[in-house]
Amino acid sequence: REVIDVRRFLEFVSAAKPDLVLALCDGDTPPDATKKRVNKAVKKSLEFLDTCLELKAEYPRLAESAWIGGVQGGLDSAARQYSATETAKRPVQGFLVDGFHRNGPTTETLCWQTIQTTFTETTGLLP
Repeated sequence: REVIDVRRFLEFVSAAKPDLVLALCDGDTPPDATKKRVNKAVKKSLEFLDTCLELKAEYPRLAESAWIGGVQGGLDSAARQYSATETAKRPVQGFLVDGFHRNGPTTETLCWQTIQTTFTETTGLLP
């Protein structure tokens, strides 16, 4: 396993000269995630987003790229509200409503009805 920090992430992404960049985020919050884990994901994702936006000027190949901020919070409505509101304050051009699962095989069994209310509440907070 290799840890990827924001600088390493930006080096990799800038090599592709993308039109659109999803800022590094922590979306590993399955439906059974603890409140502590959910809050950590929200906090880390906002920190990653802020650092990406601060450092992007150091990468000329990213000068024209649009940025997407990841909105986290698992199924915790308060955490999602905070994440959506704070992410919307950043100079991003779009949003990824993320963090409803841990990826892997269990993603295939994720039920829309489980996340529908939280998803709808979250998107209602975004511009």
